[in-house]
Amino acid sequence: MKWGERKLTLQSLWFLLGNVMYSGSQFAIISLLTKFGTTQAVGQYALGLAITAPVFMLSNLQLRTVFVVDTSKRYTFGEYLGLRMATTLVAISITIGIIFLGRYYTETAIVIFLMGLCRIIEAFSDILFGIFQKNERMDHISLSKVAKGLMSILCFSVIFTLTHSLVVSLAAMLLGWLFILVFYDLRTVRKYIKVTIQWQWKTLLPLFKKSLPLGIVVSLMSLNATLPQYFIAHDLGEHALGIFASIAYLMVASNVFISAFGEASTPRLVALYNSENYQGFRTLLGRLILIGIGLSGIGCLAVWVAGKGLLTLIYNKELASYIHLFLWMTFLSAFTFITLFLWYGMTVAQRFKIQIPLFVTVTAVNTGVCWVLIPKWGLMGAVFGILISMIVQTLGSVWVLVYTIASKKTPKGRIRIDIPLQLEGK
Repeated sequence: MKWGERKLTLQSLWFLLGNVMYSGSQFAIISLLTKFGTTQAVGQYALGLAITAPVFMLSNLQLRTVFVVDTSKRYTFGEYLGLRMATTLVAISITIGIIFLGRYYTETAIVIFLMGLCRIIEAFSDILFGIFQKNERMDHISLSKVAKGLMSILCFSVIFTLTHSLVVSLAAMLLGWLFILVFYDLRTVRKYIKVTIQWQWKTLLPLFKKSLPLGIVVSLMSLNATLPQYFIAHDLGEHALGIFASIAYLMVASNVFISAFGEASTPRLVALYNSENYQGFRTLLGRLILIGIGLSGIGCLAVWVAGKGLLTLIYNKELASYIHLFLWMTFLSAFTFITLFLWYGMTVAQRFKIQIPLFVTVTAVNTGVCWVLIPKWGLMGAVFGILISMIVQTLGSVWVLVYTIASKKTPKGRIRIDIPLQLEGK
């Protein structure tokens, strides 16, 4: 193996390690809440994630990716940091507005607000990670995520065991994340660059316009993934939301491994596309899709054989009675994997703007189906909402890629990408 290939493999392994640990900590929190708390607490936690994710995905504007692929050096890191600070302030303001408009119970409102503060910590860590990624030090990113994961498990488990309070546990986790941001992320970044914040609006406005399309796309993807949870919370209550979120998060955790395949394959996809080897591009993308379908099939078989025992072991007997929901969610993972790989393909092809109407359509379909079916069919209505929207997204994504390759024309505003892309907050 050549040194360049070995280095890429090591970077991918570091990426996988950090994401597995970070995602695993979130799964551990849900499992802890289910076993030793209440399903309502799980619902509150899931609602906090569902509300804050699309808002902060949009406000983040994928600035880390834009910074890393920016070879023109037109913008300084301080300007990226300044824009991230400005958009994050807007995001937390929107979150507070949603809390007041939603008229949630006091405890639920505090949980959502604390989740928003956690998102702020994530947002600033993420933009600092851009320095590490540009210097090909994925180990720094991984160590930060591993530390956050361990801190989450430690703070949350200890405090929740002592207090049985979701609010106090989240506050403790927030302080732990802040400690890592200040004493590891920021301190390590200063070894590579002097960190300053620049607020020149003449520069920030063009940077905002440049980053906005990708931010909208990722925000719509996040919104589409969490949309059924809003209807479940409204029509069925926080208890039902807790059941759905607990089972759904098992599928979310599996995305970490699928994303690792996508991240590791992105440089090769870029090389094939930029060299106009479209046959090789389609072949590699097809192989990735087949891997996703195969893994989903194995998962369905495993759930069919041992799903009830697995739910009992991880959660409790109440969740185990929803084995049919678990099986359907595992089946849906095939479409999740397919659409994720197709998204990597569209991103490599630099088809950003065309993704906006695509995901607006997908979100509209998901909204309509959930609005009609969840009140009638309960949690299975949410499953069919996801299924139908995923089918629409798959067909739309395939059309975009087929049209792009058939035209063999370079999209306007194309930016060369030579590093893996990071899909934030998923």
